Amino acid sequence: MRIAVRDAVDADAALQAATRGRSVSLNLWHCPNRSAERRLVREISELLRSDAITAERHGNRIVDARFPALVEHGAHLHINTFDGAYVDVTASAHSFDSRSLAHVALKVLERKRKKARGYDMTAPLWLILSVTDQRGVFGESLDVLERLTVEIEPYERVLVYNEGRVVIWEPITLRRTG
Repeated sequence: MRIAVRDAVDADAALQAATRGRSVSLNLWHCPNRSAERRLVREISELLRSDAITAERHGNRIVDARFPALVEHGAHLHINTFDGAYVDVTASAHSFDSRSLAHVALKVLERKRKKARGYDMTAPLWLILSVTDQRGVFGESLDVLERLTVEIEPYERVLVYNEGRVVIWEPITLRRTG
């Protein structure tokens, strides 16, 4: 992405003028996937054209609604005066979301649900997902999963397990009141 942003600046005289005399550095909290990279390159170009880079800033987090992908990726903007022009984009060394395994567990659940719909079973069906991570950070993902209301059909019960901690999902029962 760093190269794509630098190529965009090199190919656009307006971006070159906007960055002249500045060192602009963006640090992303989350590592983007390919489709997010394209959005981020477009937004970074818009950011460089905007009034957001006119002042000297040291580590200000971008919260401007004009740049939703930058906000989503927790971008911090650093601007300093500089002889010449310099634009850089990096992802933090700690750029993983400690809650990201919740998303992984939900994808696995959806894949298992699709497969289970083809089973010829009359007995109640349970699913136990034992989820682990090499980094050993799953507690926050379990916190996220505990708060979710999840469709589990065709299962009667789904247990998400990690190192002695379990989240249990059961079918949602809607009750009519009144």
